Amino acid sequence: MPTNTSKPELTPEQKAEKELVAMANQTAKKKAKDRKPDEAPKKPGPSTGMKIAIGVFSLFIAISMMLPSLASIFSNSQKQHQTQQNSPEAINQVYQKQAEEKESAIQSNPDNLPAHLDLARTYLGWGMALKSSSQDDSVQKQSLQLINKAIAEYDTYLASNDSDEVRVDRAIAQFYAGDQTGAVEALKAVTDRSPDYANGWLNLGMMYRVTDQVDLAKEALQKAIEKDSDNSAGVRDNAQKVLDALNGNTSTSSNNTK
Repeated sequence: MPTNTSKPELTPEQKAEKELVAMANQTAKKKAKDRKPDEAPKKPGPSTGMKIAIGVFSLFIAISMMLPSLASIFSNSQKQHQTQQNSPEAINQVYQKQAEEKESAIQSNPDNLPAHLDLARTYLGWGMALKSSSQDDSVQKQSLQLINKAIAEYDTYLASNDSDEVRVDRAIAQFYAGDQTGAVEALKAVTDRSPDYANGWLNLGMMYRVTDQVDLAKEALQKAIEKDSDNSAGVRDNAQKVLDALNGNTSTSSNNTK
């Protein structure tokens, strides 16, 4: 009797993670190709927490916050250590210490907005790392709790200091908390109020992309390219890569990457 060998359909979150790895790998290969023969590779300098997060941070976070760093780490990572590093126990050990330091800073000064923002991003990174580390119910529950704590910290920050960048981060957290519709609406609100903010269009395009709203994704990505036509914000080239992939063009447009 023939067996069903079809692969299960990827969730939007899994699609985002898969595309992050592909984009990071592509960027790392390009950097290696462009490196001069006598130029030694630069040693990566991110924190241990970021190293653990390789392959598990969302594509949105990577684009809006740390894609170059992730690409560098990805190209220099040791594959034999990945299983150990990505275990829930290892993730908790690293992020717990980081979170406690930021929580302590807030206890000393509840009005310390940068600390609230740092804590929000720590909670989100922690929750997303756990989300992809194990399908165990207890791990998934902890992941959701951390992501919701991130949203609360983002709200605290935004109540006193409105920011398009932070609103984008919050929408990403909202997406991973399971409210995909609300996350899309939040990003649409960002682009409505700040139509020249290229990163808002890029993240909206990516969110449409992983929820299979292809036409809307193309429109948003094209907007991102137009709003960062000189790539000064580092948005244009990333948007072009994703748009090319959606259009079935495996090579990046020469007009937009030079």
